[in-house]
Amino acid sequence: MLKQMGYIPGSSLGKDGSVRVELVGLEIRRGRAGLGKEDSRLEKARIEKEKSEIGQKKEEELMVDFEHRQKERWKGRRVVVNFHKAEAVLAQLENREVVEEAKEKEEGEEEEKEEEIITGEDLLTMLMKLRDEYYYFLFCGCQYDSLEALTGDCPGVSEEDH
Repeated sequence: MLKQMGYIPGSSLGKDGSVRVELVGLEIRRGRAGLGKEDSRLEKARIEKEKSEIGQKKEEELMVDFEHRQKERWKGRRVVVNFHKAEAVLAQLENREVVEEAKEKEEGEEEEKEEEIITGEDLLTMLMKLRDEYYYFLFCGCQYDSLEALTGDCPGVSEEDH
């Protein structure tokens, strides 16, 4: 019928040549569902796919969050360890008695020790005191003769610089 009206297969419809080339396809439904109703199996599959994508995103977020928390815990432990090392070096340079912690503590003492929070600022203060007063830097591991020698040989203030 379209050929009788002048339609040529592969060309567009209408006067302009810039309109749609393909005809609207027909989809024959086998079920008795209406026009807007999808097959229940397809709908269930789509919902399952969305749920699995959401689950994967949540799992990835949890992994990133866990990794971040572990890195922060590790950095906190490194700060505490470095602070205690710097404190021991400072005591040695000042010819003080180094108080070593006994391995067998009472629970009350342990709780008090946990309450003491050592921050990166405390470590930096201790490192700068060692650096300025004694020309010693913890991460270099040696005492310099002068501040000029320290600034010339020491690559930086942080542990990452070393």
